Amino acid sequence: MALRSDFNTKTVGVFFGGQSPEHDISILTGLLVLDELAKLDIPTVPIYVATDGAWCIGEKLRDRDFMKNIHARDLYPLQRWSIDTTHRKPQLVFTRRPHFFTRRERKAIDIAFPAFHGTYGEDGSFQGLFELLGVPYVGSGVEGSSVAMNKILTKELYSALNIPTTASISFSAREWEVDHERIKKRVGKELQYPVFVKPPHAGSSIGISRVMSTDSLEKAVAVALSFDSHCLVENAVSPLQDLTCCVRENSEGTLEASLIQDSSFGESDFFTYQEKYLT
Repeated sequence: MALRSDFNTKTVGVFFGGQSPEHDISILTGLLVLDELAKLDIPTVPIYVATDGAWCIGEKLRDRDFMKNIHARDLYPLQRWSIDTTHRKPQLVFTRRPHFFTRRERKAIDIAFPAFHGTYGEDGSFQGLFELLGVPYVGSGVEGSSVAMNKILTKELYSALNIPTTASISFSAREWEVDHERIKKRVGKELQYPVFVKPPHAGSSIGISRVMSTDSLEKAVAVALSFDSHCLVENAVSPLQDLTCCVRENSEGTLEASLIQDSSFGESDFFTYQEKYLT
């Protein structure tokens, strides 16, 4: 079913890929968004950010087989786009200079749909770019995105608002390097095993470990710090559940929550990346 006619005159730019460890998951999300918007007859422009930071635009980016076997040499013809900062309308305009065999190209989008996962996209970075350019976008704003993608700040916010949350400690890679024995003692004194060890700025369960005793703590911290500059250690909850609830803001400003999804996972200690995406 198509949306109201005035919305169907808008072009949506779907941004996906990016430079976070969740790059591949973002590709799947971006392709899904493009497919669903096509069913609603909404014009779209696929905009892919490669792992090296290159921005690519082109119809090939809709092709699942192309994206599945993507190679740097395949992306080169889709690159060399620039944001037109002289454009005054509430649009994001991309231009590409002509070369010997092509004419000057132009792509304009009215609404940005970031389909990134993790840092450099889901954490307020791209939202700030859209704010700066005056382009409306889908999802949370800069502040909400940046806090929600920082598990340490999120827990501090919960505590400040008296919202129940598990006990935890956090530390930087530098603090761990200088005196990891002191931190291990803090974990044993302030928390209770089993604990979860997490990179605070990552999603999709990447870098997370469930640790049963102090003997396994160092290895888990090393894994978390390989993805982040900080580490979060928090008490586990029993029985463990993985719950998903979406919240959207209606046109009148009221908030509406979805039904809660309880994700089932098999023999793993928690809902791992493997079970989320590879099984």
